[in-house]
Amino acid sequence: MRILMITFEFPPQPGGVGTYSYQLAKHLSRLGNTVTVLANTNYMSETCIADFDLRDHPFQIIRYRRYRNKLAKIFHRIWLTWKVFRRKKFDLLFIPYAHAGILGWGLQKLYGIPYVMMGHGSEFLYRNPVLAKVIKMIFEGANLVLVNSHYTAQLVQKRITNRNLMIIPLGADDEIYDYKKYSFGDIKSRYNVSGRKIILTVGSLSERKGHRFVIEAIKFLKADFPEILYLIVGRGSQENQLQQLIAVNNLEEHVRLIGFVPTEKLPEYYALCDVFILNSTIDHKGDVEGFGIVLIEANLMGKPVIGTRDSGMEEAIEHGKNGLLIPMNNIEATVWALRELLANPVKAQEMGEYGYRRAKREMTWKKVAEKTNRALKEVLTNGARRKTLTS
Repeated sequence: MRILMITFEFPPQPGGVGTYSYQLAKHLSRLGNTVTVLANTNYMSETCIADFDLRDHPFQIIRYRRYRNKLAKIFHRIWLTWKVFRRKKFDLLFIPYAHAGILGWGLQKLYGIPYVMMGHGSEFLYRNPVLAKVIKMIFEGANLVLVNSHYTAQLVQKRITNRNLMIIPLGADDEIYDYKKYSFGDIKSRYNVSGRKIILTVGSLSERKGHRFVIEAIKFLKADFPEILYLIVGRGSQENQLQQLIAVNNLEEHVRLIGFVPTEKLPEYYALCDVFILNSTIDHKGDVEGFGIVLIEANLMGKPVIGTRDSGMEEAIEHGKNGLLIPMNNIEATVWALRELLANPVKAQEMGEYGYRRAKREMTWKKVAEKTNRALKEVLTNGARRKTLTS
């Protein structure tokens, strides 16, 4: 298949949608497809983006230019998308980012080319009525809608009418994240955290990630675990608020904001931790965790995980097997879950081992791409006209 992927989040820009887009482009190409990626250039420097694009990728990357003027940006994206589409003969459009779907919708109306949307969760909770209507139009017009979890599927079914729906849970990169491939030695000594009980979160410093609930929990745990240390990897808009929360609670010795860490260094941080936590919530915009790729990354590194219920994380975590699920916005439950795993290292290790086996068996990007490839082929052969199902 000749596939045009259109996405507004793509590496080296951090983010779950970008990770998904990159991994699907890579693995769909390895399956024999010709993939062209149209992506933006947000957040990262031009040098960083150029360095990334010059790597030996099995697919072509074409970048939208940056514009400060919103109208100029919109017209440029429409023009470049049309230009790339007309220059090459594509069989199908694959769109992993909701806002980019308007371009697929337009090309379908003009040229009849099928497009497939990927739904991650938050796009179905927009509170802006105009934006919500546009998203509804985009997803209802798609030849197939892929979603990452049963939770996201329920959100879709409440808000749009499209019977062409398939659930394909996400995965992680076991070429990078696999603790059996590494020999870190005494990694805690190298990072000068010997003897510490390490809790880790990897994710943007945003309201949705719920870092504040973990910080509040540390305040109650430090008496029983004076060696406790919470590492937060990532950057974002809430950095100042989190620094203030740390200072107000006198937790400078127990919480560290690490900032951005490149992908090749992330396995070391996963190796450092005793417990991984993603205490996500629903933010004031209605944004929610659709799955939680980092949970699978942590499992592949042999670590137990903690996540929140009423989100896509219920797909990533089997409660009591590879980790624990707790209610959102609940400091008491956060304290309980962290204490349960920190005080019972054998239990924590067993959960990490189970999570590793499950992830290797079911949740690698290769597995996700194989399922997606079959779904895309069905769009071309049968139009994907069928009821909701799990791949």
